[in-house]
Amino acid sequence: IEIKKKHVQKFIDRFRCNSKRASLVQSRIKLLNKLPVVNLEKEENAFSFSFLEPFYISNVLIKLKNVSFKNSMFNNLQVKKNKNIIIGDNFNEANFKLNSESSNINKNEELASTNSIDDYQYKHEYLFKNASFEVDMDSRIAICGVNGSGKTTLIKIILNLIEVFEGELLVSNKANIGYYSQYHVDSLNPIFNSIQQLQYNYSSKNIKEEEAIKYFNKFNLPTNILYEPIYVLSGGQKSKLALALLAYKNPNILILDEPSNHLDIESVQALIVALNLYKGGII
Repeated sequence: IEIKKKHVQKFIDRFRCNSKRASLVQSRIKLLNKLPVVNLEKEENAFSFSFLEPFYISNVLIKLKNVSFKNSMFNNLQVKKNKNIIIGDNFNEANFKLNSESSNINKNEELASTNSIDDYQYKHEYLFKNASFEVDMDSRIAICGVNGSGKTTLIKIILNLIEVFEGELLVSNKANIGYYSQYHVDSLNPIFNSIQQLQYNYSSKNIKEEEAIKYFNKFNLPTNILYEPIYVLSGGQKSKLALALLAYKNPNILILDEPSNHLDIESVQALIVALNLYKGGII
């Protein structure tokens, strides 16, 4: 409507003094007066985001030693909890357990998605090889590579989501990992509203409705959208909701896989500030 108004007004201004077009100008003026007035909705407040400061732990929380993944392991690959990952605090050689390739995977486990893997995996025996590093609360680690080079696969191994790999992985039972991926919004229940989703994700905390509203308002998420079913929210609103849900966990290690997807520029800037101030480790 605003565009149409501008177009009509432009015609009026151009031919207002043209006697030959006087009747046309008068008709355009009448049309302009009949067009409805558009009351633009007030824009939402800029997204505000922050993490609480987790309790500081000086020990190494995650350790990888020569972790490798063969492309042949994608055959019949499924995602499940890795029983071979040790949960413990004493990081020494005796506490490492070598993982071996396994084909005994339950059929009812969720299939791993390999849709994002391109021809890279078929040109090499290993998707990646001998990944070795440690993660503590002072870590800032970036995993870089071309599409299909195994970045997400490595993350899923660290998260205990992929069972089959070579090498050694140790995760401390003091590691409180917060994970956010480009597909994280898919884990939201579309028929829940935001308050119900928070209550469901942290059911053991018995979160009251008023407490949930107050929490989300800290992120400048307006109260009215908190009662909307999640399926009607925009992609950006869902991403902001997912980030707020993640922050409630108060993790000491963050693992982020393309977190800026679906976020607008202001929200990306808010996330950058939050990560710079965050007192835990980041991958």
